[in-house]
Amino acid sequence: ALDKHDFALASRTFGDGLKLFAGDADFLGGLAAAFRGSGEAEQFLSYAAQALEANPRHVPTRLLLAEQLLDTEEYGPARAMITKILDVNPLQPDALALLAAVEEFENHPEAAAAIAAQGFIRLGNWLAAHGEKAAGKKYLQAGLTELGFSFLAPESCRLPQLIAIRVPDGVADEAQYITFSG
Repeated sequence: ALDKHDFALASRTFGDGLKLFAGDADFLGGLAAAFRGSGEAEQFLSYAAQALEANPRHVPTRLLLAEQLLDTEEYGPARAMITKILDVNPLQPDALALLAAVEEFENHPEAAAAIAAQGFIRLGNWLAAHGEKAAGKKYLQAGLTELGFSFLAPESCRLPQLIAIRVPDGVADEAQYITFSG
């Protein structure tokens, strides 16, 4: 229902779920999402607070709150919320995208580009490790290109200021997964 923007149905569905699983962070976060989508800010904030009370590390609710803070141009609090998400999962792609947006909105395009590149590289590594080698290579290439590399660096050409990340099993030897060491 949320994906189809049927917020009334979503709120009823998550409300029914809460009757069966009182205090569940996923259902509370789902209600928060439904009320955010329908523009009911008070209800959104109330259910988001309850979800975080049930689970202070609930990433979906923290993502909703970070998006709301970005929408209201509260970049400092948005950055703090995103940092809490990345403390739970440093590879969380939506959090990295939001952090890149904060950097861009605060007129730090180089930082935004570096964060976006990091997200592409991490997603490429994950896809390759999970059997999607072609897609992984494309995302890796996009990340390296964003960092200023226009090629996949073979191991023999590795720069000293770069360190290798373990290449997932089954990935072609010619692809060198790299990140900045500093």
